[in-house]
Amino acid sequence: MDQNVEGTEFVRNGSPTRISPWWLIRCGRGRVGGSTFLNFAIEWGRHRGRRVKPLDGDLRSRTLTALYPAFRGDGTPDADAAVSPPSEELIDNKAWFTAELDASVEDGVCRAVDFGGGDRMIQEYGADLRIGDFCASLSLPLVWAFVLGPDEEDLRHVTQILKSGQVTGGHLLLVMNEGVIRPGQKATGVFDAVSGQADYLQLLEDGAEVFIMPRLTCLDQLREKGLSFYDAAGGRADQKGRRASPTTQHMTSAWLKVMEAQLEVSGAAKWMA
Repeated sequence: MDQNVEGTEFVRNGSPTRISPWWLIRCGRGRVGGSTFLNFAIEWGRHRGRRVKPLDGDLRSRTLTALYPAFRGDGTPDADAAVSPPSEELIDNKAWFTAELDASVEDGVCRAVDFGGGDRMIQEYGADLRIGDFCASLSLPLVWAFVLGPDEEDLRHVTQILKSGQVTGGHLLLVMNEGVIRPGQKATGVFDAVSGQADYLQLLEDGAEVFIMPRLTCLDQLREKGLSFYDAAGGRADQKGRRASPTTQHMTSAWLKVMEAQLEVSGAAKWMA
């Protein structure tokens, strides 16, 4: 099997066949680091040769839009820049999401979706189109990512969404984000209150996988300079010639190694191959 540089086709028996694009949908409460996880997943996918398009459904923060603007630093348009619905109205969200689902079947481009606190759209859209069933029917790998902090309310929010019955099919990933732990607080045991809950244990029994996301203390510095994780870790300069400092480069490189290892341990690396 020979994969091309785009990562969208491989050659089998002399004939090119399209690789199914994966979908990563982030749900859950806002301000728990969901955009950071999605940003990593997008970079990781692109680093491995896949085209990944960010879908920014969180119109209040627009983090993905800021990270993946419509134009590159040299002024040329970016075909895989982040896109958003025209408004927060449910009808606009549904039309936007439907169009992206349809497009992914034809263009072979992976999608990473940030709904932020907009989980109402997922729940109501499920009544019209069961996303998991749709993806399964077309062999589109689907990952639901719920990012959690140590607050028990984060878990309650997740279970409420799941009990609605609209998050179906695909794989369920519980991302435990150490980055939202209060400064000075040790990560050891901080998620015990969440991981000891009956609902959490039931999710694991039902097949959910856990991903531990460590704190990246230099995250704000990277965003201020506009450096990607992989550029910072590799000592590469941005469009303005700025590079990460040696300490920032070291911290980012170490963080990436842990994140990539967590993708393997959780199984997400295979889900989004």
